[in-house]
Amino acid sequence: MAIKIALITSEKLKKEAKKYIKLEKANIDVEILGINVEIAAFMKSIDVVNMISNRIKTGKNFDFIILPGNFVGNTKVIEEKIKEIKEIKSSGFPVLIKGTKNLGDIGILLENIGGLSDKEIEQLHFKSADKILEELIREKLNNELKFIDNDGKAKFEICGRNTSVTVNGIPMVVAEICDAPMLSNEELKERAKYFVDAGAKIIDIGMMPEANPEEVKRIIKAIREVTDVPFSIDTINQDEILEGVKHGVGMIMSIDATNFKIVENFDVPVVVIPRDSKGIRDSGKRIKFLENLIDEIKKKNEQINIIADLILDPPNFGLSNSIAAYTQFRRKHKDMAMLAGVGNVTELMDADSHGINALLTSIAYELKIDLLFTPEYSIKAKNSVREVNTAINMMYLANKRNQPPKDVGIDLLILKDKHKINFELNKINCGKNFFDAENFKFKTRPDKINFWIIVKDKIYVVMREDRNPDEMPKFCLKGSKGEEIYLAILDYVSKHDIKISKEHCAYLGKELSKAEIALKLGKNYVQDDDLFKSL
Repeated sequence: MAIKIALITSEKLKKEAKKYIKLEKANIDVEILGINVEIAAFMKSIDVVNMISNRIKTGKNFDFIILPGNFVGNTKVIEEKIKEIKEIKSSGFPVLIKGTKNLGDIGILLENIGGLSDKEIEQLHFKSADKILEELIREKLNNELKFIDNDGKAKFEICGRNTSVTVNGIPMVVAEICDAPMLSNEELKERAKYFVDAGAKIIDIGMMPEANPEEVKRIIKAIREVTDVPFSIDTINQDEILEGVKHGVGMIMSIDATNFKIVENFDVPVVVIPRDSKGIRDSGKRIKFLENLIDEIKKKNEQINIIADLILDPPNFGLSNSIAAYTQFRRKHKDMAMLAGVGNVTELMDADSHGINALLTSIAYELKIDLLFTPEYSIKAKNSVREVNTAINMMYLANKRNQPPKDVGIDLLILKDKHKINFELNKINCGKNFFDAENFKFKTRPDKINFWIIVKDKIYVVMREDRNPDEMPKFCLKGSKGEEIYLAILDYVSKHDIKISKEHCAYLGKELSKAEIALKLGKNYVQDDDLFKSL
């Protein structure tokens, strides 16, 4: 016998909901009911009560009634209110539960509703279904993201050795290896692998102000040993550009009014910027200048693929005007490929990069900017490639669901949480009898052991049996997690019968936790100093 389900949403989203109810299981019958509210999560309990009671009065029976996952309140309360209505007391009564926060995930709940335990159904009275379906939702998200590179409207390809990137209006990350001629082959390889692992689709070779055309071959050869992704080369020097093309770069950055004639015989895409011998043009004049320059390039090479870069200006130096220029250019040139350098903002603003990168990526996604360029030049911009790539995925999923990039299953909430966990102190036997820790002045008794903790690519710990810094270390170890290091230390001191005080153990736990957080966030760690400043 089929399970009968009523899915309640807003009138506005009824058509949208039908798209997500493509069920493989034939034993589920779903009816979509709409309430006249602007936002489904804001529907009132009384409206739900009236709708359901009217349905039941007319003989319509359901096994489950599903409200939006973001519905405020406990659905059990609504159940009780409906049961109080005299005319329907004797009727079979449905179970009211909360669905998924994303309408796009509701199909997962419907497919699995018959297998929910009584305990899980009880939880769905006051919690959304997302937690219970967490693994299935994550699997669905991963499957959706597999199509991101082949979605959109294909314009042309940027080729690597054995792979290529299709420019399609969905942003992709170009990660610059800054000052590449200054790096050794091993450093170049390490940087390239790091960027590709973080989600970069193109590796850009950033050359120096002083031309080094003889270095281009070495740089490309070294990076090519560890990745097949396409390369670009960022230089205005014609000799370096020619060397790059000769050795297989897939895209040329920084073609401007001073060097554009060189592209006459090129068959690789070029990024064109509004610059002449006097520098970058004012944001108000960039569109016309760039259009004229592109026309001149097309006269030289009609078949060349062009990527327009209007230049994203830093904050306080025309950021809003430059965003406006991108917007105007996109309106005029709907099918032309575009690039934006988000690093111009993250590198020149002392704020955590993940929020900046998320906002700029959302703007770029709306404008169908194809490539987002970032160098991760400074420490504060570390992880920008991964952050931009995550933001692209967020926008892609949000666009598929026709919603803001909120509650899509992935996020860039790193230093703050979206929801606060409410622990109830009244359930703890202490009640109000909590003492203030500041009133206790325990006198520590330091032992002879000394630990020196350093954070670089990992957490490094040096242990001496004496506090003399000139003494040879007794024990050195490294790791990525505070707990594994702490357990390794305990194992070592236990096997070697080294005495360590309880106070020192507590101290180690505190410092190793700080060190692990610093490693994850790319922050500086100084032993015994606070990790975060207070706002």
